[in-house]
Amino acid sequence: MKIGSIIFATQSGLGILAKDFYDNGIITDVLVVEHGKYDNMDWYKDSYVIKNHTVTNDDKNIIFDFVKNVDCLFLFETNFFPEILEAAKQYNKKIILMPMYESSIFPILADLYLCPSILDSDYYRYMYPDHHIDTITVPVNSNIKWKQRTTARKFIHNAGNGSFNDRNGTNIILEAMKYVKSPIELTIRSQTNIENTISDSRIKINTGTVSYKNLWTDGDVFIFPERFNALSLPIQEAFSSGLLVMSGNRYPINTWLPNLPLITPNKYIIEQNNNIQYKSAIYDPKTVAEFIDNWYGKNIETHSNIGKQWGQQNSWKQLKSKYINKIIEVIS
Repeated sequence: MKIGSIIFATQSGLGILAKDFYDNGIITDVLVVEHGKYDNMDWYKDSYVIKNHTVTNDDKNIIFDFVKNVDCLFLFETNFFPEILEAAKQYNKKIILMPMYESSIFPILADLYLCPSILDSDYYRYMYPDHHIDTITVPVNSNIKWKQRTTARKFIHNAGNGSFNDRNGTNIILEAMKYVKSPIELTIRSQTNIENTISDSRIKINTGTVSYKNLWTDGDVFIFPERFNALSLPIQEAFSSGLLVMSGNRYPINTWLPNLPLITPNKYIIEQNNNIQYKSAIYDPKTVAEFIDNWYGKNIETHSNIGKQWGQQNSWKQLKSKYINKIIEVIS
C-alpha cells in the first residue's frame, strides 16, 4: 500500500509524530511543508517541499499528482491546504485523519477519524455522531529507551518550541519555584529562548534541540502541568522512559497515568484557538510547589517500573497491526 501524508519536517510534535509513523511503515510517501528550521530533514530528502505556506501552480500540480498516486491519505491534525482535499475528492481517495480536538480544523468529513485519545473520540462522536470514529493510542516513539529511576531529585520540564498559551505550564513552574523549599535540580529544555526573571541557582535552562536518543536519559521526575491537550507525546515518552510524571490531574491523562503525582487544577477556563473552544487548566503555583516538596527525595522505583510496563503495552510491536488493519478497512 502507498499511504500518503503532508507533514512538517521539524522536531516539533507533528514532525516527530509523522517521522515515527514513516519509520514504522504506516505512511510511505510524504509532501513537506516548510516550517522553521529543518533539523530533521534527512529522511525527507527525496520529497517535494512546499515553501512559505503558499501553494504555487507548480505546487498544486505536484499535490494532485501526489494524491493520484497513493492509495489513501493519512493526515496528522491538519490537511494544511485545501488543494489536498480537492485532489482527494477528484481522485476519490479515502482520508484518515488523526485529529487533535483543540486544534484540528477540517472543512470536510474524513472517512475515518482515528483518534489518539479518548478525549478526541468523545469530542468527535459528539460532533459527528453518525460518522466513522475510532481510537488507537499513539505508539511509544521508537527511540524511547527505558531507564530505572530511583529517587526524585532531578526534575525535567519541556517548554517546547514556544507553546501556544503556555500550554506546557512553563510559566507556572517558574512561578512555583518561588515557593519550593527543597534543594531540587530543575532543568527546563526549550527550543526557543525563555525569559527567566527568577534568580534561582536550582534552575537550569537549556536552549536548543536535543536528539531523541538523549532526550529522556536524564532526570528522575518529568514535571509538566500541561494546561490543555488530549494527546501529549512528551508525557507518553517521559512515562515510558521510566520518569515519574508530575502532570495535571485531568482527563484523559488521569485514566492511564498513576494518579498520586498528578496535580489537580485550581480551576478551568474556556479558551479559543482558530475558532475552536477548549477547556484549559489553571494551576496554583503554591500547589505545584507543595507537590514538588512532597515528592522530593521519595523512592520512585515502583512508578518507574509501571512506566516500563505501560511502554511495552503501547509499543509499535503491540499497536502497528491495529493501524494497518484500520487502513485496510478504510481502503476496502
